[in-house]
Parts: sequence; structure tokens; C-alpha cells
Amino acid sequence: MAQPVARLHPLFDRRSQQVFLLVDKPGLSQVTKLSNNLVLAANMVAAFEALSPGAKAGLDSISWWS
Repeated sequence: MAQPVARLHPLFDRRSQQVFLLVDKPGLSQVTKLSNNLVLAANMVAAFEALSPGAKAGLDSISWWS
């Protein structure tokens, strides 16, 4: 484990149940988070596109979730 991460590990343990050390190379955690956010955004767009025809047809949006 990298030295700064090892020093902060007790703090991470108090804040989270699981701590994942991805890599020792700086910046790759940010790339991982960005990639995850892009996947989330793509899923949100797909869901909105899938629900759009129902909304245009006049379906009540509350009925989709019940």
C-alpha cells in the first residue's frame, strides 16, 4: 500500500465499510470515477429515451413507478 494511503487508512475505515485501493499510479482513481460517471450518464439517457414515448402518449409518470 502506498505510504500516504497507509497513513490515512484508519480514517477511511471509519468513513466506509469497504476501501478499494485501485492502483498506486496517481490520477487513475479519477479516471475510474469519470468512467463510472459516464456509464451512469449513458444509462440515464437510455432510461429517459425509453420513457419518452410513454410520456408523449399521455401516460402518467406516477403510474410507471407503482
